[in-house]
Amino acid sequence: MSTHKESSPENNVWFGVAMFLMGLIAGVVLTFTSGSGVLGKLGVAAPSAQNTTGGDGAQPTAQVPKADVNVRMVAYAKEAGVDEDAFTTCVGSNKYEAKVNQQMSEGQAAGVNGTPGNIIYDMKSKKGILVSGAQPVASFQTVIDAMLKDPADAMAQAGVELAKDVTPVDLKADHVRGDLNAKIAIIEYSDYECPFCHRVHPTYQQLMEQYDGKILWVFRHFPLGFHQEAMPLAVGAECARELGGIDAFWEFTDKVMAE
Repeated sequence: MSTHKESSPENNVWFGVAMFLMGLIAGVVLTFTSGSGVLGKLGVAAPSAQNTTGGDGAQPTAQVPKADVNVRMVAYAKEAGVDEDAFTTCVGSNKYEAKVNQQMSEGQAAGVNGTPGNIIYDMKSKKGILVSGAQPVASFQTVIDAMLKDPADAMAQAGVELAKDVTPVDLKADHVRGDLNAKIAIIEYSDYECPFCHRVHPTYQQLMEQYDGKILWVFRHFPLGFHQEAMPLAVGAECARELGGIDAFWEFTDKVMAE
């Protein structure tokens, strides 16, 4: 005798409702965890458990997508005293893209393989120590102090990674900040979209204050291929310098790094 029971219409209805709810929940979870749903496509970060409400229980405010890179660049250039029309024309010409790529190639030749790539550089011997990443102030201080005391001895210490073929600092052509008579330079190979470069920027500023008159800060480009805004921003910085001088370049750079 068969034990099979026909399912009732009522059971079928409840089964369908259950499957629908399970599918709905799964879809919501995937949307918020992968960022590939509607929010992700709009460029707005999906809310997390920490930002679903404010600390006072208020509803969250809408997250606004970052403004277009060209809009931001023009704003920064204008704040640096650069003419908007001339800046837009310069950026559109792409005449500085080759220079940016050349600096990246030179950084790679020196041993830089990521950003920020830093070289603590002796202006006399034209050699230096490679310090990779967004290191804390103390790490830079240790190397700078040793280089100020005796560059040759500092570079001879065990465990020190020497930079290879470093392109010499050119006080006129390079983007230099600080006392031009300083004996030691921090050569920074940087990417304007790199979050670690943004993080370490205040560290460089602090070091420039602490070692006022003793060190230079040299900024060189190293735009990573997977950062879509890195090259446009680098070209924008070069245009800011062409049209507004070295002060405009550094003001533009400071504003980008403060984003």
